[in-house]
Amino acid sequence: MSTFKVRLNGSEFEGGKLAAKEYNRLYPDFSTGALSPSELFEKWIKTLVKTANVVVTYGINDWPVSLDGQDRLIATPTTGRTFRLKLRSDDDNFGLRKVVMITPSQKPELNEQYLSDIVTRIKNAAQETDAMAYLLGTILLRRCR
Repeated sequence: MSTFKVRLNGSEFEGGKLAAKEYNRLYPDFSTGALSPSELFEKWIKTLVKTANVVVTYGINDWPVSLDGQDRLIATPTTGRTFRLKLRSDDDNFGLRKVVMITPSQKPELNEQYLSDIVTRIKNAAQETDAMAYLLGTILLRRCR
């Protein structure tokens, strides 16, 4: 499954909360038509990459994400050879009866470790609003339109 992870000061929980807040901050530009769905997605990930003390990774191997000199998102596998990430998105539109869904590249399993980790982090959250922000951020980052 294509996925991004965001860690703030090493914490995926704090990174997920930040991701949700940044998405919500940028969303009005999309809802007014100032950004297309793909522009919103790209601006969101770029904003996270540029944020101090934040590490963004891509894929199941957690390849670090950064910006090249031309402001393009790139991922760097352990081989060291970078590749460009081309972010595309669309919007769910009830009026047009259009639904956008991502089909995972591998069969999702209910006993996946990352699901267990998410549940544990939510159970350990100090405040319910923190847990909900983390959950929203995780859903948005893992859904990866």
